[in-house]
Amino acid sequence: MKKIYTQNETLFLNGFLIGLICFFITFIITFLLQLNEMSLLKIAFLPFVFGFFYFFIFVIYTVIFLNKYNKKIFLKGEVKEKRFKQILIVFVVSFLSYYILDCIVFLFDSSLSQEFADGLLKITENPTAQEMEEINALSKMPFSVQNFILNIISAFFSILFAYIFVKKSDLDY
Repeated sequence: MKKIYTQNETLFLNGFLIGLICFFITFIITFLLQLNEMSLLKIAFLPFVFGFFYFFIFVIYTVIFLNKYNKKIFLKGEVKEKRFKQILIVFVVSFLSYYILDCIVFLFDSSLSQEFADGLLKITENPTAQEMEEINALSKMPFSVQNFILNIISAFFSILFAYIFVKKSDLDY
């Protein structure tokens, strides 16, 4: 693992930066939405916040960064990793850093998860005991974990678009 990190330290650092940027933007937006009472519109919009910002930040930052990084490596005459492996490293680090930061915040402030679950409970007409129990269990999870499936879908499309736009070979420089 140490060898992989030392060979790809720049990719790891930029992946962490993407995760950090996405976390803070998501945190700020959700905090602003949370200032007033959670409405139906806010509850419907909230799960898409991370996916929306992650997609745009990841694709734009990764394409610009990797194209410059690969050009620099090419000009030095060094061997570069395959672009899919580069994108995958940046993705894994950014996604994990986002989830870790969100879980740390959840340890200190679980109000967003609780308000989101309460909003879902308000939407549900005549909830059964099982539905109430499931929503209660949902409120005990970090917000990122609550929306894991949407986050994975966003990540898939982010990787796909980044792969399309990162230059394919050294001949493109």
